[in-house]
Amino acid sequence: LIFILVLSSAKTLHLNSRHVIFLKDFANVKGSSFYSTFYSVFEETHQEIEPRVAFFRINDASVGPQELAFQRQQQLQRQDGLSLNCSQSYDLRELNPLELEKQLGLFQPSILWIHQNDASSQCNSFALRYYLRTSGLDRYIEENCGADNGVPCQLFVGEGVSPAACAGESMDIAHALQHDPKGAPEPQFRGLGILDKSVLYGKCQCLDQKNDNQLDVTIVDDEQVFVWSQTRGLARSLILNAQNPDSSRTSWQDKEPLPPMVEVDLGGRKCIGEPSIDPSRRIQLSQDLEWMEEEGFC
Repeated sequence: LIFILVLSSAKTLHLNSRHVIFLKDFANVKGSSFYSTFYSVFEETHQEIEPRVAFFRINDASVGPQELAFQRQQQLQRQDGLSLNCSQSYDLRELNPLELEKQLGLFQPSILWIHQNDASSQCNSFALRYYLRTSGLDRYIEENCGADNGVPCQLFVGEGVSPAACAGESMDIAHALQHDPKGAPEPQFRGLGILDKSVLYGKCQCLDQKNDNQLDVTIVDDEQVFVWSQTRGLARSLILNAQNPDSSRTSWQDKEPLPPMVEVDLGGRKCIGEPSIDPSRRIQLSQDLEWMEEEGFC
């Protein structure tokens, strides 16, 4: 009976939880304030494993994904308490849902870190959103970073303009920022939904066009970090001034909790159906016949 009560309490602890961090550029925010907040939010996920970070990006020629993972691992080390000792990196273009499930099943990450190199012409918000869909990472995020299933919620980190533009329910801010939908083979117009609104670094002229553009966004400066931490339906947010932690904006604010990204049957029944209903799956169909047949989708 005691074991059942403990198990039930553990599941309740993780119901309707969400732990999210957004930053524009790690170089602008790194330091003791960010490190303290980062590990504090990680501890609130109540995962009983060490910080294990899976880095995702659209690769380009300037910095390889494994090099990026090594850089962040070294930068996030600290002398006391938790340290980031284990990381792995992935190019979203090289993944499909079956391969993603296999790779993350082996690695068992506790932190998902999406990095978008916005200096690359081929990397815009629509391209990132497209590869989040075709890789299956968007569904993985729904089930592991915001589901109502009693499973420990993994920490989600978005670095760059594009992950922030994908954060909300729609891609409206990407349009306002004039990111080209043609940057993706088939654009996805529904956002990731990890937050109820997208994050914008600095104010842009698009927000002044109130007649046609009523954009619901969270605006932060380039040197600030947006944090959302929600446990058992109790939510709070923080805009951290990493270089000036005594600023008036650096304080937690109570918020209305976000609803679960997906409600999963606690009995563990697996949903049967096409894993991505978005039309962008069609373009990858010829490449994915092997895993689709294995999973019983065709």
